[in-house]
Amino acid sequence: MLPFDSPRWSKLEHAYGCAADDTSAPTGWSTANGFHRYEDIPNVITCLRRLHTTPQRLPSSDWQPWETLVSSLCHQGTIYSASFAAVPHIIDIGLRAAAHQEIDAGFFLLPALIEQSRLEGQHPETDEDIFSDYAAAIARLHDLAYAVRGHSWPADYAAVVSAALSISKGHLRLSKCLLECCEEKTVSEFFDWLYER
Repeated sequence: MLPFDSPRWSKLEHAYGCAADDTSAPTGWSTANGFHRYEDIPNVITCLRRLHTTPQRLPSSDWQPWETLVSSLCHQGTIYSASFAAVPHIIDIGLRAAAHQEIDAGFFLLPALIEQSRLEGQHPETDEDIFSDYAAAIARLHDLAYAVRGHSWPADYAAVVSAALSISKGHLRLSKCLLECCEEKTVSEFFDWLYER
């Protein structure tokens, strides 16, 4: 696992630039003005450190630092070298936090999204040791699922955990289907379609 103080973070990229640098991204676009209204994007290390202090389940209205991490590391399905370096930290933080409290679904969701993109053919250039640590962390999703066995599992949480377990075993399409089942309406529509066939 790449230490937070390693200078190698400065060589890793995410959607908005260097993983070790704070940056900004546009939040609006119009035909008249192009991109506008920029927001600050904290660097990946800052976001990962924040997970240490806020591993609990968060409301969707205030889903930070997860929102920044997802946008930076799996931007519209595109992954980056920093994505591989971040996942071992995410799994490690989740495992340690799960022993004391219920943890956010993001600990399963973001690694699952990154691995889905990788299995769909994306493989950003990454040092061998970073990728090896990443692969080992994906395998530890099973340990993380076991660590939350005593926590409450609403249906959407169960779908995300199941999707993460599926992708860790290489089941891309099943994992993607399970993520679609996070909404009860989708599940109901699926069964309506199934029974009407």
